[in-house]
Amino acid sequence: MSNPVLILHREKKNMDIFTRLTPREFVAALENGEVSGQFGTYPDMERINQIKGELYILGEEGSRVILGEKTFYLRFGLSVLIFLGLFYFLTYLVHDPVPLVDETAISLAGSILFSLWYRRRAERGNRMVQMKINVKGSIDGIEFTESRLLKEIEVYLETLEERPLENILENWDKEPLKLSAEDPKGMRTVILKGIESRLGRNNLARFRRLINRTKGSGAKKSIPSLQNLDVPLAVFYHKCRESLGV
Repeated sequence: MSNPVLILHREKKNMDIFTRLTPREFVAALENGEVSGQFGTYPDMERINQIKGELYILGEEGSRVILGEKTFYLRFGLSVLIFLGLFYFLTYLVHDPVPLVDETAISLAGSILFSLWYRRRAERGNRMVQMKINVKGSIDGIEFTESRLLKEIEVYLETLEERPLENILENWDKEPLKLSAEDPKGMRTVILKGIESRLGRNNLARFRRLINRTKGSGAKKSIPSLQNLDVPLAVFYHKCRESLGV
């Protein structure tokens, strides 16, 4: 099964990158050669470097998660030994007026600090370095192909970006989303989930409530509260959900 990385070209913004994978799943899919790429407009070299940079960050996060899982039991076992050693030392060799309370607190703090130190040390070790090298090599080897559907989405977003915000809000109900290209890989669903993650479900729901309350002449009043929101992406999100019947 191929897990697509979808690239949307934005005229007034950086490239939008979407994937259904968590960082851990992304690295695992890379190791199995199960990641493919789709783009609408072929990016120039500057944006290719931006895309790779964001995928490197995703791969690095996934590598840390995987390494943390692989070293968990060893780290946990050593932390328990640290706790027991400190507890024994403080209980039998150091006398204080409040038995057990200080010993337990200090021993627990010591074991937690050791666990954090050990994990940080592992993340800077040769094993992590090699994982990063392998992940970067796999990312560089991802094959990207052109998608007519993504191109149509780019054109739709570009059209919205060129229009004043007031005009977008006033014509909300008059312009349905029309995408003629087929979507056999469920790319629209991937993009919707990516938008939810980026903009937040609460913000998207607030956006919908706001435009429903301020149609027509009331659109101007809504503009200040939408300045920090990627409105074209939010509009596409709701229009796309309507077209999918969700």
